[in-house]
Amino acid sequence: DTDPFFSTVLSIDNKKCVQLFVHTSSKYIWIMILRRESQSSIALESFIHEIGAPELLVSDNSKNQKGKAWKKITTRFLIKHAFTAPMNQNQNYAEIIIGTIKTHIFQMLWLAQAPIEFWSYAAQHAVDIWNFTAKKSINWRTPIERLFGNTPDISMFRFYFFQPVWYFEPMTKFPHHPFKTGYFLGVAWDHGDPFTYK
Repeated sequence: DTDPFFSTVLSIDNKKCVQLFVHTSSKYIWIMILRRESQSSIALESFIHEIGAPELLVSDNSKNQKGKAWKKITTRFLIKHAFTAPMNQNQNYAEIIIGTIKTHIFQMLWLAQAPIEFWSYAAQHAVDIWNFTAKKSINWRTPIERLFGNTPDISMFRFYFFQPVWYFEPMTKFPHHPFKTGYFLGVAWDHGDPFTYK
């Protein structure tokens, strides 16, 4: 299932839309943070590239999700695309998950006293924690294990969101110190090893 949600505050990286995908049987969540909803077809292609093409994709009847770009992608990857009935949010599991993720984002920002513009980083970190946490509804397995078959390593989760940290900047020139201060924003999955952070 998939659905977008929006922020009334522009993020620190100039984005305001999130396209969320949830694999209903494993509870695995994948998101892409976008500048605008019209980029949602990019999120769909990225989801297929990173996770795989689903047999069935359920979304609402929004203009973007019924548009030519989505139709072209679902046709190319042989994905059956079903739509929920208007005013029936309970037909799309992504709607329920969005409420849960929004609550986690709010709690992270509030507990860390982080500036609200960092909501996009909090969103990705909330999804990462969700995917690495065992759920009673899937027999105390993690969504990652349920979807991919391997038990995930949680040792990279060493910091809480927006925790003040020291980081090493190897290109620093003398006499400046190579250790700098910053804030933890999440795991940088697409850079370096699993202990590379944003």
